[in-house]
Amino acid sequence: MINLCFCAIITNRWWYEKFNYRRYNDTIIKGIKGFFRIYDPDYNARDMKITADYPLYNNLIGKLEGIEFIEKYLESLYYENEFCKAIPNVEEILQSYSKDYKNLIINIFSVTLMTTLEKMLPKKEVKKKEEVYANILTVYKKLKIQNTRLNQYIEKGISEIKAEIYNMHTSY
Repeated sequence: MINLCFCAIITNRWWYEKFNYRRYNDTIIKGIKGFFRIYDPDYNARDMKITADYPLYNNLIGKLEGIEFIEKYLESLYYENEFCKAIPNVEEILQSYSKDYKNLIINIFSVTLMTTLEKMLPKKEVKKKEEVYANILTVYKKLKIQNTRLNQYIEKGISEIKAEIYNMHTSY
């Protein structure tokens, strides 16, 4: 378990060093490594001693503790990274979201997913929420994500993404 977590840290660290996003790097490099320095599997295995400043698409705060939290947090980061690696213009997407994105508290995956889906939507004006939601699901399927677990991860939070895209899509 602990070796798997360290492998995930290295994999996740490699991807986000590209963006030098402080909140992510502080959580992965300092927070999780710090957790393992003080982690005591014999007496306090469920004790959560980490502040995860980088928000996940699938918020885990308060749902798990200790090593279970770390395991699911790193697994979530893995899925988020797998998706972002397949998108060639993530930094451009983040820059279009905000020139100051490195100082914001955002989830890079959520911004990338939402922007990618929104840009794929038909350009015709649609006001009905159900129609926009149906279009979002249609363009989501066009991404043809092969990883079943990544699909399951995305689908857990897709209703929130659909609502945000609907608000963006109908506001102009």
